[in-house]
Amino acid sequence: MPDQFRIIASVYRGLIEILSEDGMSTPDISKCVGLDLERVTAPHEMLSLEQVNILWQLGYEARGPAIGIEVAQRIRLVDFQDVGVFLTATSDVEDLLKQLANYCALFSNVMAFKVLRVEQGLEFQVHYHASVALLHERLDFLTAAGPVLGSQYLEKKLSLVAVELTRPQPADPTPWHEAFGVKVRWGCPLSRYIVSEEQANRQVLTRNEHLKKELQLLLDKRLRDDKTAHPLDEVRTVMLRQLDTQLPSTDSVAQALHVSTRTLHRRLADAQTSFSGLLANLLEDMAKHFIRLGLPASEVAERLFYTDVRTFNRAFKRWTGLTPNQYQKQQTGSD
Repeated sequence: MPDQFRIIASVYRGLIEILSEDGMSTPDISKCVGLDLERVTAPHEMLSLEQVNILWQLGYEARGPAIGIEVAQRIRLVDFQDVGVFLTATSDVEDLLKQLANYCALFSNVMAFKVLRVEQGLEFQVHYHASVALLHERLDFLTAAGPVLGSQYLEKKLSLVAVELTRPQPADPTPWHEAFGVKVRWGCPLSRYIVSEEQANRQVLTRNEHLKKELQLLLDKRLRDDKTAHPLDEVRTVMLRQLDTQLPSTDSVAQALHVSTRTLHRRLADAQTSFSGLLANLLEDMAKHFIRLGLPASEVAERLFYTDVRTFNRAFKRWTGLTPNQYQKQQTGSD
């Protein structure tokens, strides 16, 4: 079974615990999933993507939109098998988050992860390339997992200075504010959290440089051998980040990737796309995302750097066959 159709045991165990607490018996859960979950207990066991989707849906029905946050709070680093040992050997928080991003990237060709230095400190980003069931809840889980896992190997809990999520603001944002310890910014292009410079340099209690070097060779080989990673992950992530403050250009993206514009064009050509095509797809995805959130077309046009709302409306009609208002009503009606 390919890696992108598997899930770490800790995730489904958390979902099952939540369902059990909500009064659903293991046999009943097993019947819904189509698998005897009492036999799936070891950390190395996996579930199919379809079975995982069923568990997420059941969890959402039981606990609502905060299900991703709750699952993240239940995961254990020991359940991450080989990476559990590897992360234990890392030196500091920055190192730990970078390796966690590398490891998570092995499990999906629709997710992109990045850790980078910013003015405030250290930023961890995660986003999806494709539409998946309960998208916001899964992104919540991934975004909240870093502080949860990191805190397990620090003297004190890993605290954050800023959190941005792609999801619209829920009716009750309390679980998110309590989980992250900061006021969340909602409806953003990327899900990401930021730790301060001081936090980024905190030492991991179980660091072991010798063991880390040995394990790094194994992880590097897995990353090189992995064939599921999307070739445009890094480019798209940079473009999404820049879209917060400017319309991405070949020059700005190439500079952020530390390559020449010629190299960037060659990489895109090798992936059978172009910068203009990738940007057009990105603008379309983000336009749909913001309209689904209920933002007015004029604000979306401004966010995506259109010259005026009429130009944006024409582009949106070309993408969807609908006006932004019609599209928003259609999406609301289908929820």
